Amino acid sequence: DYEGLLLDICNKRLEKVIKNEEFKNKFTIKDLLGEYKVEDEIDYLVDSQPEYIKTIRKSIKEEICEIVDSEKDRESFSILYEPDDILTLYLNLVLLRRRNKSTPLVPLEYKKYQNGNSPKYAQWLHTNKNAIVYLIAKENRKRKQYYGFSTFKMLSSGITRYFLELCENALRDALRNGFSYENPRQLSNKEQTSAARYVSRYRLNDIDTYTPYSSRLRRFVVLMGNIFNRLHLDPNISEPERNHFQTDFDNLDEGTKSFLQSAELWSVFQKRAETKDKDNSIDSDEYEYHLNHIYSPYFEISMRKQRKLKIKSEDLKTLIFAENEIAEKTANHLTSRYVNSNTKYGKQLNLSEFWKI
Repeated sequence: DYEGLLLDICNKRLEKVIKNEEFKNKFTIKDLLGEYKVEDEIDYLVDSQPEYIKTIRKSIKEEICEIVDSEKDRESFSILYEPDDILTLYLNLVLLRRRNKSTPLVPLEYKKYQNGNSPKYAQWLHTNKNAIVYLIAKENRKRKQYYGFSTFKMLSSGITRYFLELCENALRDALRNGFSYENPRQLSNKEQTSAARYVSRYRLNDIDTYTPYSSRLRRFVVLMGNIFNRLHLDPNISEPERNHFQTDFDNLDEGTKSFLQSAELWSVFQKRAETKDKDNSIDSDEYEYHLNHIYSPYFEISMRKQRKLKIKSEDLKTLIFAENEIAEKTANHLTSRYVNSNTKYGKQLNLSEFWKI
């Protein structure tokens, strides 16, 4: 399997450079990179947790006042602003913001969860916790981190060369900071994140050399990357971590199909079997197009395979072939349903901002 291949290649390389018998054959690539933890990232993103917790609680109380009429019912909802941890608090805020048929159930499910008896709330937490990180980062004016063995594996999108580039650049950074093979240590989150951003950036620049579509392909990646970035900032997390799209392939014209085939050939997008969901409004031939995850750090989006965006064939053609102004308008329309451009989460997409990458 792919993970086994990575472990085999990297651990053999480490064996050659680590001479200290205490670490030789014991210090692996997983030891070098460690693993990502949502809780650790939240600690990094939030400088003053007590103040931020107050801010979230205030927002929860405001939501309760807007959606619950009676004082008695509001009292039952008060349990939602009692947690002391940011992740749970923020999830409660998101669940209230959605204002759907599950909203009245949130206090009860959270109470059951506290007693270890709510699979529904546990699922809400599992599904949304990584998506919440992007909102917390935005609100605290920090950038998402990319570190850990599993993260680097996902970023590499099944391409061994990309994984090695990520590791090599992280090690190069670490060596400048005093890392020694005689006494190896885990690479810091900062060192790994810096490497991920560097590799992501230069791989994005490389697209200009991918014939025959080169600059047009790069423009499409910039559009899609920024569409996904804006969708990550949907305050309701309507669909968590969207980073791939699905379209009605049978209705695409030959030019668009040729473009997608070229994007797939260069692994800029990777075509995979469609993940079924509840909404079958677009009946495609069961394929999705995943933006190569190596570009995720540049656009500050997820490298996990989660939810998709459905794009009509005519909109896809516009994003690929239309003039900048028309393509921008279509891109902004695709996100406006989820992210209001007049809020702190939204920003109109302007391609001119991205040509000097």
